Amino acid sequence: MDAASQSSNDRSGPTGPGSYAEGTVGAIMTRTVVTVTMDHTVAQIRDLFHRHGFHHLLVVDNGHAAGLISDRDLLKHMSPFVGTRAERSQDSFCLQRRAHQIMTRSLIWIPAETPITDAIALLLAHGITCLPILDEYQHVMGIVTWRDLLRAALHQGLEAGVAHLPATHEVGADAIGSTETPPTLPPRRPVDWPDPASRRDEDGPSLGGLRIVRP
Repeated sequence: MDAASQSSNDRSGPTGPGSYAEGTVGAIMTRTVVTVTMDHTVAQIRDLFHRHGFHHLLVVDNGHAAGLISDRDLLKHMSPFVGTRAERSQDSFCLQRRAHQIMTRSLIWIPAETPITDAIALLLAHGITCLPILDEYQHVMGIVTWRDLLRAALHQGLEAGVAHLPATHEVGADAIGSTETPPTLPPRRPVDWPDPASRRDEDGPSLGGLRIVRP
């Protein structure tokens, strides 16, 4: 059983075929989404995570989004002894479990027209790291992660002149991040340090700056 790759490139957005308004999640979402069915095994799901290097998999049932599996869900349902010399039969048995047995069923999703700011607020409110993008029929349109939203929010802030790199006050030609004149530092005052060899301590004489403590 192979995983399916669902693409929303052939769907029409509000501003034209396959496109969405600037500032919405539809404009930044990953459109080609790798999905699994309810009966995919943990072993197959593990291979997909390793092959593609992502952290979330959508589970579909008859073409409709039914759940979500994260890499944390996968690790939670796998024995740490799988693939080692200490592996037992009960350890390998966990690889035969099905997607519907380990997936998160309470799926939090948004439509493609959702503003990026609303999506960020939703992530923070629920403590999640990704949001599936679905249409009114629960078909998968795409997915956005917290990295996608953070990158988009930074881009919007830079365009609006709100976000900027903090000024630095490094002295020298290699200073970056600001064209401000570095602050003038006060001159260093000389310090008259006593000669360690001439110091004596109440516990005993000093030798090369080391205190000799009498027993």
